[in-house]
Parts: sequence; structure tokens; C-alpha cells
Amino acid sequence: MWSKYGSYINRLLSIIVAIIGVVEKDSDLFLRSLAVYLIIIPCIWFPGKVNSLMAGRVYRGYIIDNKSPDILIQLFGWIILLMFAFSQYHTVFLKWLLAS
Repeated sequence: MWSKYGSYINRLLSIIVAIIGVVEKDSDLFLRSLAVYLIIIPCIWFPGKVNSLMAGRVYRGYIIDNKSPDILIQLFGWIILLMFAFSQYHTVFLKWLLAS
């Protein structure tokens, strides 16, 4: 039961964070930020599908045959989403911190 509702909560929170991130960006960055979110959101919503896309690929002469745990892909997606959504605040905070 928690798995079902946890998935819905996870998806809802990711959409809310993405909407906040798009709204807070400048108007000239709107389409770029929207494109980035369309790449990040599937990592959070469908980690198993994203993971299966990489299986069987050749990287530097080696075949990728082991899949990563889905939770790691989802966690990576959340980290990138949060960093990108709140990057404007992070930059303002760093400028304030270095100025004082």
C-alpha cells in the first residue's frame, strides 16, 4: 500500500518542485528550464524504464550488463531536480555570503 501511495506522493512533489522552478526562472530561460525538467522528471517517475535504456549499451569497449538500483536513479533525479530548481536561490545566497 505504501508503495502505491508513495509513488503518487513522489510524483506530485516532483511536479510541484518543477513548477516552482519554472515559475521562478526568468522568462528568457523558461523553455530551457522546461526542457531540462522534461529530462529529469522521467528519472524520478520511471527509474526502471530509464535504467533499462542503458542496459546492453557499449561504453569504451565494455558492455553495460549490470543495472543500477532504481532507487539510485530516482535519488539522482531528485538531487538534480532540487539543484536546478533552486539554483537561483543558491546563487543569490552565495553572492550575499561572499559580500559580507
